[in-house]
Order: sequence, then C-alpha cells, then structure tokens
Amino acid sequence: MSIKTGIIGAGSSGREIHYNTLSKMPRSYEVVAFASRSNESLKRIDEEWTGQKFLNYEDMLREKMELVVIATTPWLHKEMAIKAMESGKHVVIEKPLCMTATEADELIACAKSNNVTMAPFQNRRWYSTYLTVKNIIDSGQIGKPYILQVKLFAKCPLQQGWAADRTKGGGPLYNWGAHVFDQLLQLIDSDVETVYCAGLDYNGQPVTKDNIEAYFDSTLQFRDGTIAELEVNFLSAQKLPWWFVVGDKGSILAEAEPTPEGMAPPGWNKVKVFTDEEHTVEPVTCNQADDALTLFYEKLHDSISQGTEFCIKTHEVREVCKIIDAALESMLCGKIITL
Repeated sequence: MSIKTGIIGAGSSGREIHYNTLSKMPRSYEVVAFASRSNESLKRIDEEWTGQKFLNYEDMLREKMELVVIATTPWLHKEMAIKAMESGKHVVIEKPLCMTATEADELIACAKSNNVTMAPFQNRRWYSTYLTVKNIIDSGQIGKPYILQVKLFAKCPLQQGWAADRTKGGGPLYNWGAHVFDQLLQLIDSDVETVYCAGLDYNGQPVTKDNIEAYFDSTLQFRDGTIAELEVNFLSAQKLPWWFVVGDKGSILAEAEPTPEGMAPPGWNKVKVFTDEEHTVEPVTCNQADDALTLFYEKLHDSISQGTEFCIKTHEVREVCKIIDAALESMLCGKIITL
C-alpha cells in the first residue's frame, strides 16, 4: 500500500528531509502535493516531481491523500495539524511538536476525536550513538544510571528570521530540547520533578524575553534522584563528547556519529564503557542502525496500513513539551521550576 502524502512547507525540512526520504520509498509513499506560502520555495522542488503545488495549504487539504507532513515553523504546527486531522488525514509533525504542553493537549484530543494517527517527528530515537548508549544501559553493564550529561557544542552564526524569534519556536532550546529531552525520557524510568535552566545570548548576556539564547544549560531532577543535563553551546568551536553517563557499576563516554542521517560508519567505535570494578575501558562499535529517517517512515507506514498505534506515543512527546515550557520559564525567571 502506497500512502498518498502531501507536504506543507517547501523549505529545507520539507524538501531535503521529508521529500527526499519519501521519494526513496515509492512502494510505501507517493508525494502527491506540496504547499508553501513561498513560490520561490515551490520552484526548488525536484524538477522530476510532477505533483500538485499550492500556495494555500487549506486548498491542498481538500485533495485526496491519506497523510500530511507538516514541516513549517513551529508556531504554525498546531493550527495546520488540527485542520489536517479534522479533514480526516493522518499527520507527521516536525519537531518541536508545538509551542507548549497546552497546545500538545489540543493536538492529542483532535487526533483522538478524528481517529487519525498523529506522528511526532522524533527521528533521533533511531540515531546510532543514542541507540548504542541505550543498549548498554538496558544490558545492565553500567548498573543503574544516575547521572546523564549531553553536550552539544558547535560554533554557529547568529540566527536569522524565525529562528531568532522565540515566539515562532526559534532558538536551540526548542530545536535541540525537542530531540534530547525526548531521548533522556526514554532512558530514565522515572518522572521529572524539577527543571532548572540558565542561558546566554550571542553577546554573552543573560537571556531575557527580548533576546534569543546561543547557550543554555538545563538540569532535570527525576523523582528517583537521577540527574540529567543538556548543555547546548553555539558560542564555542571546541566540541566535547556528546554523551556521558554514570551508573553505579560503570560509565559511558560517547561521541556523536559524523553523519546527518544518524548512521555510524562501519567500525566506528567512539563509544567507550568504563567498568568501575575492573578499572577497564572497553571501546564499543556503534550499532549499525539504518537511516533514522527511513526507519521513522517505515514504522509509520506499518502503523497506518495495519491500523495499529504508532510507536512514538503522543503523551511521551507531550512530556517533552512540558519540560521545554519549564526550562524556558526557568531561564527567564532564574528559578527552579517544579513540575
């Protein structure tokens, strides 16, 4: 069964991520339409593609299709997704799912009332480094993890356009928090109790409602005592290891895979396990996951065609939205937020 699909948003996400992935899966998906407010963006779509193009996404929703991919700026996600689901279509929603946990509740309710699948685009659940870290933790090799740190350091230029506007979902807290908070919640079998976050702008000044963060350091305290930290730094060219996990029997040190699709190359062993009892260091060859984008859409196809629940649960991603809400509140007021 080939699922007829329309894509809202013809920018880099819509074209280079979603369309490029779906066009390589012709037995599973057929992209029949694109919608974008930008005629210039529509002109950049693959010249060999012969589907329909719309400047108004609501016109596209009147066409016959089963799935709509929403790859627009985050502040538009809720409105577009609700209109798509109310027209009886399943939806994929780019990250972040939406702007707040309250909006997430509206989306979940709409999907349920219209009996359609809402698939949050949490493709990094299938990234090689993360899967390797998860498998080591699940094996019990390092015991119970109680400290998890994720460090994303990269020298990035000042953000422009909507990416510099927090009211539209701009900034690394929305961009990277949507991915890494989701991964952390998959690794820790406990609820988040408190959130603290501090940030700096591109001039090294504290973050306020009037500027955008270039750096933030967020700490999640879980009810079982586990502490998880996500630190994102767009001001430093010096990189640190991506993951550092401490358990009661050992620890994990892991670098990020060097490919945008989340696949580690053959023999890539930048994940190390330190066993405290034996004082040894064991290099681990990273799991050879398939392209994370393809895996996401394969699992979605199975869910839609078989009428089963999608593997990424909407209530899980709603928790991610709640943590981003709390981190933003903490960053602006300078206080610990209790959930």
